[in-house]
Amino acid sequence: MAFLKIERMRTPNRENRVRLLHQLGRSGGTIISKCLAVMKDVVLLSEIHPDWRRLGYRTDKQADMWCSPIHQASRWYGLFDAAEVDEVMRRDDHLAFSDIIGSIADRCARQNRILVIRVFDTVDFLPGAYLASPPFRSTTTLELERELSLIEASTVRHPADVWASNLQFVPHKERLNPDGHLTGYRAFAELAHKTGFVRYEDFTADPEESLATLCRLLRIPYDHGWRERWQSYDRLTGDPVAIAPGYEIRPHPPKYLSTQDVELFRENHDCRRALELLGYDPM
Repeated sequence: MAFLKIERMRTPNRENRVRLLHQLGRSGGTIISKCLAVMKDVVLLSEIHPDWRRLGYRTDKQADMWCSPIHQASRWYGLFDAAEVDEVMRRDDHLAFSDIIGSIADRCARQNRILVIRVFDTVDFLPGAYLASPPFRSTTTLELERELSLIEASTVRHPADVWASNLQFVPHKERLNPDGHLTGYRAFAELAHKTGFVRYEDFTADPEESLATLCRLLRIPYDHGWRERWQSYDRLTGDPVAIAPGYEIRPHPPKYLSTQDVELFRENHDCRRALELLGYDPM
């Protein structure tokens, strides 16, 4: 029971800060996270959500790696040994999400490393992607803020591009609809406006400036050496193209929208408000 005796299950430790990076799926978050992850002393856990146990992303043997914070912390960063991971998994039903993340934060603090959680916000904000009726708020923040000291920031992409990309890639895309998408997107835009944010379009145009801004928001020392390391970094989940070596950071043209969707987006109040909050031009 070494894990339980040593780690967070004792008392809350608000001195060990946890950084939350909020992102919607298909918004360029994988490539931004890849660059952030190679900043000096950063430990980045990828696409993490409190309900990772029952969301059922994957069914193959890599499922635990894909969504489990304790497996990522162990296999990618060596923060826990195999016996400790087995213990956590055996007692899984009795461990709060905040306990597991807090334990990882404690290990990072002992090694003078910086824990960043790339939050899988798609679950909470986009209806139909995973939940028919998501809460439209970050359950990750709600689960952790009572026990841990959080520093939060967000990255965003134009809602039309997020919509078009989700139609191509989300496993349950037949359950998506544009009105629901824009309701959730506006809620996420409100979160991003509160935390501070970096736009994907600005990142692709000037990655250095955008990453410096993101590091400032997350209170991470900016490391100019990321340019030499980011392409070889592969301890990440998300878009396999963005993870692959040789991927280039460059601006991309807007994704195609049908005439019907363009008109719907233009007339939608949630869309107009989200664009205003995030500094995008009206459609």
